[in-house]
Amino acid sequence: SERKICGDTETHFGCIIGQGLYRWIEVILELSILGTSFLWLSSLGNTIYPTHPFYIIIGIACIAVFTILPFFQELRVGNYFSTEKQNNGKMSLYFLSMIGGCVLIFLKLIGLLDSLIPIQFLMDHIRVGKMILSSNVRSEAKIKRAAAFKLNRMVKNAMDVHSLTDTFGDSRCGTNSTTSAANGSEFGKALLHFAKLSDKTVSDGGWGWAWRSIWNGQIYDNEGIWLSTRIIAGNLSKLIICLIFPIFGYIFLNGDLYQTYVQQLDKSEQWRMIVPATIGIILGFFAATTLALTLLPSTIRTILQFRYGCIGSLNDKVFLDYRLAVEQQSLIFGSIFWGALYTSILVAFFFGGVLLFLMHPITSTAALALLASLLGISITALIKIGILLCFRSYFYAAFYRKKPAHANFVGIMLEVT
Repeated sequence: SERKICGDTETHFGCIIGQGLYRWIEVILELSILGTSFLWLSSLGNTIYPTHPFYIIIGIACIAVFTILPFFQELRVGNYFSTEKQNNGKMSLYFLSMIGGCVLIFLKLIGLLDSLIPIQFLMDHIRVGKMILSSNVRSEAKIKRAAAFKLNRMVKNAMDVHSLTDTFGDSRCGTNSTTSAANGSEFGKALLHFAKLSDKTVSDGGWGWAWRSIWNGQIYDNEGIWLSTRIIAGNLSKLIICLIFPIFGYIFLNGDLYQTYVQQLDKSEQWRMIVPATIGIILGFFAATTLALTLLPSTIRTILQFRYGCIGSLNDKVFLDYRLAVEQQSLIFGSIFWGALYTSILVAFFFGGVLLFLMHPITSTAALALLASLLGISITALIKIGILLCFRSYFYAAFYRKKPAHANFVGIMLEVT
């Protein structure tokens, strides 16, 4: 039961504040202890260096205790965390927890095989090695390939500068640079060629380019951008929101609370409740999908901006602010997940509420009157803008008035209206 720092009869303001403070501190402590224990114990054996299989087995056992055992056994830890199965909603959460635990155990088993199988066997069987080697090893290899790619491209660009023809069409390869004057001439030609090639650019960044680069692997092999596990997990959580949002929307449309309000209307008028809710859920789903598809391209774009100097780094005064509150990076995953979830829900409720205000029998009359007024104001403003565009070039030339009297008359009209 919940502990009380005041008696049952104490209802004054200070007692309420103290009770709330005590409750939230207790929640934070329980989350910190349980969450840290789970992450620390289940992460045993997660390293790119050789480790003893015993640590991996301990990690597998801890994952099973924290994620699979609650599905079969009712437990209580503290005052706020228990595995008591009171309704079907909690059962679905336990089922998802068990699925996530099975995925983690599968990944740990791959790590166990990596520690047990000799490295020579993995080198002889490349396909098996690709499946078993950790993602950090593969990512490190891709980063090295990206460095080699950029060095080769830099050398190729340098060779192109010295192999182009000059302004008069003479080939650089056919010259015989034997004197210092000739060497100086060739150096000057190279500078001219470099000036010609300075306008040659390659377009990077953008939504389509980022996803194409991720799909074909160029973002790793050519650009050398290493997307952290936290960012990938956050994008995966957004994709999960996209999958479960229509399901929860369907549950909401068929729930007792929503159906109670629908049944209060005549059958011929029930569409006024169904259409706004359906459109709101669809728009919320599109919002969740948009957020899921823009996270990785936005991250890649920011990395490229830092790399190319569009965002200042070491020599920028603002860069010193980046060193403050470095521990806030631990909030990235939660911000990605809860931000996408709340945004999708708010979009659904906002547009659904606006459409409900326009369509509901009780508010439709006032809503249509308000909409007509807004349309009238908008049309009037557009007409005003059109007239000003027509007479602007006739009365003004940049900052100067070609016809002062007419311009003053228009200015007075604008001030009074």
